[in-house]
Amino acid sequence: VSRVKVLSNLIPESLPPGKSVLQTEVFRRDDETYDLEAIKKKAVVDLGRIMGFDPEQDVESVSHVEVSHAYTIPTLGRQAAVDRIVDWLEGQGIFTAGLYGRWKYVWSDQAYAAGEAAAARSMDVVGL
Repeated sequence: VSRVKVLSNLIPESLPPGKSVLQTEVFRRDDETYDLEAIKKKAVVDLGRIMGFDPEQDVESVSHVEVSHAYTIPTLGRQAAVDRIVDWLEGQGIFTAGLYGRWKYVWSDQAYAAGEAAAARSMDVVGL
């Protein structure tokens, strides 16, 4: 497991007491072969060990979404291109945030704050 988010911390009242929702990321290179079922099983076992739950008794559901190209790759001239794109988007009233909106890696808390800021700017533009 490369990264874990405890999504149930965002709206704890949305789940029955004692339940949690975890989202994990497992990074892989695009040239690496892998066994998806083995990765899912290892993720559950590892999280159980780290977070103190029984993978056999406490896990109700496991699913996955495969994202083949998930991270931005820095290249020469990238920043100038990003600046031009973001400026154009903002000129259209579109405000971007986070990894995919700014083509720049940010931590989850930074992405959340940037999303709030983009939402506030959007609301200002439409007069809300």
